[in-house]
Amino acid sequence: MKMLDLNGEWELQYCNIGEGKAGAFSEDSSGWISATVPGDVHLDLMAAGKMEEPLYGLNAKKCEWVEEKEFWYRKIFYVSKDDLSADRIELCFDGLDTTAEIWLNGKKAGASNNMLAPCAFDAKGFLNDGKNILLVRLDCGLEAAKGKPLEKYLLPDDIPSRRIWIRKPQFTFGWDWAPRLLTCGIWRPARINFYKEFVLRNVYLRAKLAGKKAVVKAECEIENLGCEPVSAEIKAALKKKKTYSVNIRANLKPGMNRISVPVQVADPQLWYPRPVGGQPLYDFSLEVRTDAGEIDRYQTAYGIREVKLLQQPLGKEGKSWTFVVNGVKVFCKGADWIPPDSILARAGEEKYRRSVELAAEANFNMLRIWGGGIYEPDCFYRACDEMGVMVWQEFIFACALYPDDDPDFCAEVKQEAELAVKSLRNHPSLVLWCGNNENDWGWATGWWTKADRYYGLKLYSEILPQVCGRFDPDRPYWQSSPFGGADPNSHLEGDRHTWWVSIQGGINEEKFDYRNYARDESKFTSEYGILAPSPIETLKKCIPENELNPSSESWKFHANTFDNTVKGTYQMGMLRYNYDDEPQNLPLEEFTMGLQLIQGEAYKFSIEHYRRRKFFCSGDLFWMYADCWGAASGWTIVDYYLQRKPSFFFVKKAYAPVLVSIKEEEFGLSVWVTNDLLQDFSGTLEFGQKDFFGKEFLKKKIRVKVKANSSKCVVRAARTGEIDMLACYNIQRFFYARLKAGARTVCENRHFFSLLKWLKTSLPKAKLEHAVKGNKLVVKTDNFAWAVKVDLPEGLVPEDNYFDVFPGETKEILLRGDLNLADQVKVKAMNQAES
Repeated sequence: MKMLDLNGEWELQYCNIGEGKAGAFSEDSSGWISATVPGDVHLDLMAAGKMEEPLYGLNAKKCEWVEEKEFWYRKIFYVSKDDLSADRIELCFDGLDTTAEIWLNGKKAGASNNMLAPCAFDAKGFLNDGKNILLVRLDCGLEAAKGKPLEKYLLPDDIPSRRIWIRKPQFTFGWDWAPRLLTCGIWRPARINFYKEFVLRNVYLRAKLAGKKAVVKAECEIENLGCEPVSAEIKAALKKKKTYSVNIRANLKPGMNRISVPVQVADPQLWYPRPVGGQPLYDFSLEVRTDAGEIDRYQTAYGIREVKLLQQPLGKEGKSWTFVVNGVKVFCKGADWIPPDSILARAGEEKYRRSVELAAEANFNMLRIWGGGIYEPDCFYRACDEMGVMVWQEFIFACALYPDDDPDFCAEVKQEAELAVKSLRNHPSLVLWCGNNENDWGWATGWWTKADRYYGLKLYSEILPQVCGRFDPDRPYWQSSPFGGADPNSHLEGDRHTWWVSIQGGINEEKFDYRNYARDESKFTSEYGILAPSPIETLKKCIPENELNPSSESWKFHANTFDNTVKGTYQMGMLRYNYDDEPQNLPLEEFTMGLQLIQGEAYKFSIEHYRRRKFFCSGDLFWMYADCWGAASGWTIVDYYLQRKPSFFFVKKAYAPVLVSIKEEEFGLSVWVTNDLLQDFSGTLEFGQKDFFGKEFLKKKIRVKVKANSSKCVVRAARTGEIDMLACYNIQRFFYARLKAGARTVCENRHFFSLLKWLKTSLPKAKLEHAVKGNKLVVKTDNFAWAVKVDLPEGLVPEDNYFDVFPGETKEILLRGDLNLADQVKVKAMNQAES
């Protein structure tokens, strides 16, 4: 097989829909601007000086004219006479956004109306020897959806409602955390494939474990393009330190041939999610040869593993919902993933890889690909394979009724799903297919009570599971999220979206008090979140300087829609309840920092709660991981520019492989150790009670042993005796626990006896000293130092930040990067004494 790369430089012109064909086919070169493929028209228009950055200020609103235009891409390329002799020639696009017509040398070669699926067209008979002109006409998809019924799906006749008919990322029509920005363009790679004699397609690797060996069955399709049977040799090989291979001969009849080659691997190195085990990847290759030599080859990195979804009785707790990898139960730690850029084509491999690296740094082992986004590019899944981050992949349906009564729509969805499954199924990190986001829950809860039936159910209960069962039978399929039981959002089985704390709370005590997460008994929580503004540094990149206040139009436009007014908002309520009585009077930096700390404390509290319940609860995925644009406020711990927010560090510590946590009980306090490793943990636990000046009221040390992959209560400290009864009312005291292995501190934690709003006024001023010694930052304090912020120049990153230093103690923080910048390090606590 020979490939002609069509990526790189193209030309672009645009006009009103329906008016561009004559101009595009004209020999006149005027009116064209430079374009890049893969890309997006917004990027090309910016490069040509015809558009401002859509994600800055209010500019996204100025870009809505794109929705009314059609765009013509033009590429001139050359083909040799020898290439034209190929038995089959396919023009391939990995992504056309959205409604497309393809013209080769003045003749229509094909059409597409699905941004989410790759497409290929027969180009033989369209190409010339020498110069060729390729034209691709695109619009954002709205035109094809005009006139489609909306009323019976309980939607108004407006542009955002048309999304149910358009196979496109649903969030691009606008979401609480994203602007309306309908993309358009050749957004993924393009090429021409020239085949002679044979085509190798759809290689599928299936691993089965049996004792101390594994059998990896390589299934594939080989199309014989000739008219006669041909004998071929097919070799499948897995290589790490040792190579395991199998050669078979097959008589390939004309047309499609389905071949299976089993490769047996002795003592296989198994792929596990982090931190349960390692992520060894074998080099897999499949070669097809005839007497004339090699005719085609497939190569990939492959991890050997099995995955199952365990659902077993838990008595009064209901039924478990636990991922099992290679026979080992795994507690899932992570968040929900959305595309990393509202202009999807702009997110390149570097950003994807860095995003997964940051997730791994935060001790994630799972990302849930939300159903309003996309099937991510291969580089994302490769990074997850390498870093041990499991992927929960949803099909692209979210928060709506979908037209499953339309045969053409169902056929398009079926083809899209087949292509997605075939494309992604060889990634070991992919552990679940899921039908949709919140549609089953929405129907059961009464979001669409006036509909005559649940439109979309056929997709999730018939079409999608049939596709998965046929093309990927070894991986679990789950109908929706949340889903399980008579109530799709039950705490007794399946996964749950825990929004009754936070935005859906009926009363403010539930909505604003994150301690209510302690009442949640989910078997697997796959969505919940706390809003906070972005750091000042982030805000300056996306909002004009003169609008850096919550009342400005740009701020409100970039704010989450649950929090887009100044007074009476969710964030203001959180601040009043947890931090300060009059938040509107706070300086901007304190306003943003206060809410960021609340978000961090909330995620810390919820994660520790769910992890203590291991495996009564088998996973904690919060909403959401990172932003798709510069957000003034949001749910995330990483911003659009891949900067760690304060909450990142709270989450990182709460997701540590070995965690010590403190739980408030009716009798007092309990101390728990959660161990996610497959080795027992033995160490020393120091715990006690101090005031913020360092006076000790309780100090104990015990030996603890916690079994592998378990959570255990190791201390029960009653209010009488071990904890001073008055401590509950003395807001100048705290309880601490420190877990050590030998002299090394594995983990430490603290419990305050008050809300943060009272803590803020009761903390004494702390005098900090700091110095950089080698690659470590050493911070020392006299009194309790709360939320110590380390400001570092670009190029230097701290292992921890926004940390506490107990009174009279010293903390060492590892620094990574250019240590020549260490003299620029600044350290400040929230209760810092004025120097």
